[in-house]
Amino acid sequence: MSMKEQDKVRQPRQQRSQEKKQRIVEAAARLFDAKGYYHTNTKEIAKEAGVAVGSVYAYFPDKREIFLAVLASFKERFFQVIEEGILQIPVGPADKREATLRIIHLILEAHHLFDFLNPDLETLSQSDPDIRLLSMEGHGEGIRMTQAILERWSKELKVRDLEAASAIVYYTLRRILDLIAHKQSPLEEGRLIGELTDMLMAYLFGETRPAD
Repeated sequence: MSMKEQDKVRQPRQQRSQEKKQRIVEAAARLFDAKGYYHTNTKEIAKEAGVAVGSVYAYFPDKREIFLAVLASFKERFFQVIEEGILQIPVGPADKREATLRIIHLILEAHHLFDFLNPDLETLSQSDPDIRLLSMEGHGEGIRMTQAILERWSKELKVRDLEAASAIVYYTLRRILDLIAHKQSPLEEGRLIGELTDMLMAYLFGETRPAD
């Protein structure tokens, strides 16, 4: 067989292999969503993906590695949703409040991609260094993305340390939107988002609440 013929054979095999691996990751995500990480086993994942158990082990040595793949996949999708949404947001001087509000709703929408992972992720990240590292990398990406957004209004910002301010904004949004997304606050979502927007406008730009 010539090299060209070998390449033709290799490419479909590689494509099928990647498709099967992705099918396993997607099947695991569905089961983690329905049952949680600790109540899902590899045999169930194989059945959900429509592959043999041996095929799962050909790609992943254990369930933990599958969880890492699911987490990496959804982290990528989360930031993709955010980036695509941000491109649609106006960045003029007069648009800061509206843009801030739209970014909050955009993050909240994207946040639902991770809803099923959060309970187990919190527990696993405390004991598993690889999962903790992946989680920290996600935070780092979130801070960098926040900074890139704020740099659009660099001339109007009132903060002294942009990187630190970006971290504060990111972690504040993450915590409050976590509470909203998981319905863990006794206060109405709209009230929280309204005050959150006012707080960010005051902190970042020194702007006061608009008159009703």
